[in-house]
Amino acid sequence: MEEEEDSKRYDDLKYNVNTLNPVQLGFTLFKENGSIDSAWQVNFCDFDINADTDDPSASISLTKRKSEVDFDKQRRE
Repeated sequence: MEEEEDSKRYDDLKYNVNTLNPVQLGFTLFKENGSIDSAWQVNFCDFDINADTDDPSASISLTKRKSEVDFDKQRRE
């Protein structure tokens, strides 16, 4: 029974990885004492908000609000 649940979980994760396109990738570098040294966000221009999401409302809304990504501008440039 537990193996079936693990297999289902894996199949769901694999489906998401194979079908969803990333919007952003973030990198953070830390100093030896644990404090943040540098951080970057990379926005992918090939992400199309109209084609790459089934229901973009929640995650896209959060991305727009927190990082101020302009998806229309990103597609044009």
